[in-house]
Amino acid sequence: MSLEYKALSPSKPGKNIFTVDLEDWFHFEFGGFSVPMDSWNEMEGRIVSVTDQLLEVLNTHDANATFYILGWVAEKYPQVIRKIADLGHEIGCHTYCHHLVNQVAPEVFRADLRKAKTILEDASGQSVLNFRAPYFSIDHTSDWAFEVLCEEGFLYDSSIFPAKRMIGGSPSGLVFPHKVHTPSGEIYEMPISVIDVLGMRFTLFGGGYFRLLPFSLVSKAIHVVNKTGYPVNFYIHPHDLDAGQPRAEMGAFSKFRRYVGVEKTWGKLDCLLSQFHFSSMKQYFESVNAG
Repeated sequence: MSLEYKALSPSKPGKNIFTVDLEDWFHFEFGGFSVPMDSWNEMEGRIVSVTDQLLEVLNTHDANATFYILGWVAEKYPQVIRKIADLGHEIGCHTYCHHLVNQVAPEVFRADLRKAKTILEDASGQSVLNFRAPYFSIDHTSDWAFEVLCEEGFLYDSSIFPAKRMIGGSPSGLVFPHKVHTPSGEIYEMPISVIDVLGMRFTLFGGGYFRLLPFSLVSKAIHVVNKTGYPVNFYIHPHDLDAGQPRAEMGAFSKFRRYVGVEKTWGKLDCLLSQFHFSSMKQYFESVNAG
């Protein structure tokens, strides 16, 4: 399959992009911790309360976001998905069952994608046009997924993590927004933002990075990216905000990476939203097309 990548031109400084991977604490495999899907219903759910608090914070700061939601979550908590949509946020797809795209066959990915998209659209009343792969697992071995996404009606994607990471990652990927041209159409790609330090790519813009790093460093890095004329693509999970979540059994280093800083994340998030303006990914790409 032949793919072409075309970078979008930088634009005037404007809003950055706020994204949420809406999954529960037990969906995230980490440090040897893993819960089989047939046991998910037995686990303590934390989505409702954390999402309600996050929506309040976003509303306080007049920030719009893209929520990448597991189909399983939307099936279990349709009222939460409707609330997110009714408040004007964009609904995106994060697969149904949180599998890694680079570890499944195209037909498995397509079936999962269709199932999740239908559930999300029924729950939200929105057309779902945006996708993010769990663990940023679209890479050079699974770029066939872009053609599948085009064929299934998706217009936007945010699955590329253009740096090294323990799971997923595309260290040689384009770092700025671009179009991916496939035999079945084209799709806009918004990679996770990175900065270059001595020839190496790093991200400070979400997840555990945001929890562990000083906010002053994150703020400076956002200014660095914005000077290029591109927005920062920020992401967060509910478990990054939830100090009351159950603590999974794992090694000391994994516990450090997973839990340290979680008590301070709400305060950092308030600083972030006070200092910078954020919109959804759909709003960004619509402004690019309008310009």
